[in-house]
Amino acid sequence: MGEDADIRNLVRDATAGAVVQSGSIQNLTMQTAPSTTGAVVPRQVPLAVRDFVGRDVDLAGRWIRLGRGFGDTRTKPTPAQQEAGAAGARTILESLRTRLERIPGLALRAQSILEPLGDTSVPHIEPPNIDVEDDLIDFAGGRSPRNADTATIKDHLRIESERTEALARRIADLGPAAGIARFAYLAHHAVLAGRQFPGGLVGLRMGRYMTDPVAWYAEARRHDVPTLMQTALTEILAADVNLPPAMLEADLRNPARRSLVLHTSLSHTKINSTVTLVLDDLTAQDAPNLGSALFRQKPDQVVYRLLTHPVTEIASTAALHLGLSDGHETRIPQEWRDEWRIAFLNFRGHDGNVHDDWAFDSLLERLVDQDPDLVEEWYGRRLAAMKDKGYIEPLRPSGCEAHLSALPAPHRERLVRTYAALGRERLGQSLLVRLVGSDRDMVERLLIDGVLTTTDILDILTAERDDTLELFGPLLLDNGVSPAQVVDAVSFREGWIESRVNKHRRLRDYFRDLGERVPVLASVARIGSERQARLLDEAKQRERLTRIRY
Repeated sequence: MGEDADIRNLVRDATAGAVVQSGSIQNLTMQTAPSTTGAVVPRQVPLAVRDFVGRDVDLAGRWIRLGRGFGDTRTKPTPAQQEAGAAGARTILESLRTRLERIPGLALRAQSILEPLGDTSVPHIEPPNIDVEDDLIDFAGGRSPRNADTATIKDHLRIESERTEALARRIADLGPAAGIARFAYLAHHAVLAGRQFPGGLVGLRMGRYMTDPVAWYAEARRHDVPTLMQTALTEILAADVNLPPAMLEADLRNPARRSLVLHTSLSHTKINSTVTLVLDDLTAQDAPNLGSALFRQKPDQVVYRLLTHPVTEIASTAALHLGLSDGHETRIPQEWRDEWRIAFLNFRGHDGNVHDDWAFDSLLERLVDQDPDLVEEWYGRRLAAMKDKGYIEPLRPSGCEAHLSALPAPHRERLVRTYAALGRERLGQSLLVRLVGSDRDMVERLLIDGVLTTTDILDILTAERDDTLELFGPLLLDNGVSPAQVVDAVSFREGWIESRVNKHRRLRDYFRDLGERVPVLASVARIGSERQARLLDEAKQRERLTRIRY
């Protein structure tokens, strides 16, 4: 009884708050904009209205959850509690109904929240009737059949497409000034309804109905409506007309608009004065953002200009995406091959651009088989660029070193010679681990030639406890390296994410097994197992002292 009373009190307090809050904004006024039917409608909802009313709409949603049997705890609400929750939601929304009708976006949000009230699982509650204009529903998307079969869904999608097309034409027929105002109004209320990035499909379909795309672009930028800026610019380029240079240059200088102008212009397939101005304005900082503009069914004039661009980062990024699609979506023309190779060899990766890193990794994986000479040259250039740094840094893009091991042996040996000539100071793992692999003959030959030293081979063994040790361990012993040095290399940097006890037990067992499995490494196994047994005892003692202390 007490629990039900608490819920009723909460309903009463919540609905009272909704009435008071709504009343406090009753006299606020809103700007207006014409609708597609000629009526005057609110353009933008004041922040106070949105915050007060929106909060209560969301509060009603919480009560509806209670009405449907979902509480804030794992305990399922009783039937009486569910009925109280549904009644509370209804009371809150009824008190807001007149305000919601003045704020279409919140009305649509409320409508989506109210849908469960018509469900038979919510007892004895009929939802209040809140009208939402059809244009907003078509713009934001609010109709969807439930539990429908395939035929019904197909029919629904066809009708939705027709309604979207009709709405796009109605807005475009208003002309640039009124059309932009109407679009912005619907977009604003769609956001209030909880939609993210609304209006994209409507804006896209408006393009074919824009009789003066330059005027539409000018009006869209004046009111900062990027969706229609992009649509209008697409139509401008398709009609082979040009934007006033001053307008285009101003948008290229605006960081919030630059990406839109670049993507739209570079997605075009022909060169005109607008595209030329954009191409000439590209800098190295634009390279990581070019990927989406380079999707093509076939190469074109714009792609060629990007591939031969004087800014190295732009050309190499174009080569990356063109190379990735070569033989799939498109094919690099034979007469472009030399330019493509030059641009590809200059690719150095983009900081933080995960997609381009993935794309380059995929391209390298394919080229290792198709053109190992090109891949070797790319790695060679990256290594040569480190010559004046005084140390060797990890290759970029991160992870690209994995493909070194897939190169043919002659290519890897030439890269070993380049790598060894750089010196000994390095950051990260030695690339010799990838370049040498399990090729003992190569290592012996390079040791004899003086290209590699036993220190280099110990680097290869660092933290490696597999066939690598069995291959190169005997070679190191034959060349004067002590068993203790081999043990040091194999045990280095191990177990930093596990307890010391587990680390030393694992290494002890490894060395014990090694002595039985590879007799020639018995001296290494003996020293390793004895050392790890001693360290294991010390680690156990530390753990015991720690338990006593705490």
